[in-house]
This record gives sequence, C-alpha cells and structure tokens, in this order.
Amino acid sequence: QAEKPDSAVLATGARPATLDIPGVERENVLQALDVFAGRASVGQQVAVIGGRLRGMEIAHMLAHEGKQVSLITANHLGEDGSPLERNVYYELRQKLIEDRVTLYIHAKALEILENGVYVNLDRELTFVPADSVVLAVGARPENSLLEGLKQVVPEVYVVGDCLDPRYIKEAINEGAEVGRRI
Repeated sequence: QAEKPDSAVLATGARPATLDIPGVERENVLQALDVFAGRASVGQQVAVIGGRLRGMEIAHMLAHEGKQVSLITANHLGEDGSPLERNVYYELRQKLIEDRVTLYIHAKALEILENGVYVNLDRELTFVPADSVVLAVGARPENSLLEGLKQVVPEVYVVGDCLDPRYIKEAINEGAEVGRRI
C-alpha cells in the first residue's frame, strides 16, 4: 500500500495436494516434497500414492535408498505428452521395474492405516503394507494473496503455479508475457 504500485505480479507457486480419504492425517503420511527436501524421513516399507512424474521419481529414489517401495496410482503410470516426456516416463517405468518397486496400477487408494493402505484394485479390496505413506498427488495453486492484492493494486497478473500448477516452461512463458505487457 505504501508503494502504491500500478501493477503487481503474483507468483506464489503451489502447495502439495492431498487426498480426501480416511487416514490421510496420520503421522505416517508425508508429502513427497518434504521427503525430497529431507524434511521428512520414511520407514523401511513405503507406499507412494501418485503415478505421475513426482510419484515415480520419489519411488525410484526411495528404492535406491534400499527401501521396499510400492507405487499406487489410480490411473496409468506417467502421463501423455510430447515424445520426449513419453520417453522420460518409459525410462522411469523401466527403472521402477528394475528397482523391484511393486506397481499397483489403476488402484484407487481408499484408506490409510498405520501399517498400510487399502486400495480398490480391479474391484477387489487389496491391502498394501507400509509403515510410511508418501503422497505425490499433484499440487493446488497458492493464490491466497490475490484478493487482497486486487483491493490495493489496480492491475494484478497471476503467473506460474499459483495460476495453475504445471511445468516451469509455462511459468517462464507467462512471466515473460507479463513483463512485456508491463
């Protein structure tokens, strides 16, 4: 308010998403970003929920640390994209297989317990044992400052993950576009 800017760019990023299932608030449930950053440690038997890039990467990393890892995804592993992205996912899938990661594909997580995860796999209730559960289920925009900014700045631009969580190339492009406009 003191600066009285003509415009502002909101680029506050995203926060990890969670699941709306029983047990997600348990102490053994961790976010993938916290595990990557070393802010959280996992047990020996780990269930990773999320089969896109982050889930595949954290499963691979934990398997290389000697953990017994299961990867649970409600859809298929990886995601469709450019030929380069498809190659990355293919290579990661191969590494997960080599790492002996147990893959639960098209398996929906239903409930998290202190010793594992119940999933719906092929219409059957299946229990995946784990002492730690790592969530890698995407991100939600962190744009809580937006309404407040709109009250004091006439022109507010929202870029990057706080608009919609995606890849860095989109954030760079949006930032450059806003820079040209301002």
